[in-house]
Amino acid sequence: MVYFQLAANYGNDKAGVPIVTPDANPAIAVPRAKNVNENYDYIISLLLKAADNLPFFSAMKPTDYGKAHKTAAWAYLSKVYLYKKDYANAAKYADMVITSGQHDLINTGFADVFKAANNWSKEYIWSVVCTPSGGGTGWGSKLPGVMLTNKAWGIYNGWGYYLPTKELYDSYEAGDQRREATILKPGDKFMFFGAERSFTKDGGATSNYQFKKYMEPFSYANPIPTHVNPNGDNGTTDLNVPLMRYAEVLLIKAEAVINLSGAGAGDTELNKIRLRAGLGAKTGMTIDDLKRERRNELAGEWADRHRDLVRWGDAQAAYAKPLHDFDGTVIWPARNFNPQVHDVWAVPQREIDNSGGVIKQNIGW
Repeated sequence: MVYFQLAANYGNDKAGVPIVTPDANPAIAVPRAKNVNENYDYIISLLLKAADNLPFFSAMKPTDYGKAHKTAAWAYLSKVYLYKKDYANAAKYADMVITSGQHDLINTGFADVFKAANNWSKEYIWSVVCTPSGGGTGWGSKLPGVMLTNKAWGIYNGWGYYLPTKELYDSYEAGDQRREATILKPGDKFMFFGAERSFTKDGGATSNYQFKKYMEPFSYANPIPTHVNPNGDNGTTDLNVPLMRYAEVLLIKAEAVINLSGAGAGDTELNKIRLRAGLGAKTGMTIDDLKRERRNELAGEWADRHRDLVRWGDAQAAYAKPLHDFDGTVIWPARNFNPQVHDVWAVPQREIDNSGGVIKQNIGW
């Protein structure tokens, strides 16, 4: 899974990332793969082997929850094939998850996906297992604290990073329940440390918006240390941060079959997501519909919006537009994205140095 992150962020058709096998000599630098598809093929071979050897999640003991399981391997196979633009196999492995009988959408409402009581729900594919105070320090993902508005009104040390924008807020259809479950804006009511608050920008914050998805642990009276880490510098909670959930598998299937068969081919999967969001079913949905559903369903999650824009060929146009705060002020200026350079990140210079120059920099950086 981590190899997939590396390959997608640093590799393209000009150069992949080094394929370092378990039996490789760590003292000998490995040159970069010829292209990212070589990486994807290697990753696929590892995931196929994993899928053959792993149990279903339903067969695991609670003490093993969070470890790899069969449908997680299939789900990541579908995503790697999607990035590889092998849509037939992307659909095949998404279907294996869908027809496994292991997973479904939480049907009590979108906001319930992000409650700690549902960490291991049918929607679970893979998450970062988190604790608020394990061993006194907590562990897992700090994302809930990182997304909490900066200084959090003097009550908790929120970081105020990863901010929603007016463009994201306005992208939701009228009546889409995901919008209010995803984003806090001025005047919105919410529970924080046992009291109802009306959302306002804290004095130290840089935006009038905040992501709401990871706020449930902060809603309780005296949430420290049962739900929230005592140390705001390490803002873990008892809510597992999703890396892949069943809704994304449905989106992968829909994207794959629309690319294979055209508008309408993904209606079944997309309508499951739309109906859960309180929206009506549609027919003949296009790749543009898919892009909107993916953006609105997965906003603020580990699904990698930037990588979606890059692989769709939409990044240059998207980044050429400024992004705005609630009051219309520019919070992110327009940026210049050159798809021939910025489709990948710069290789850290220390990696080039450590390899004695065997590893080469991405072109243009």
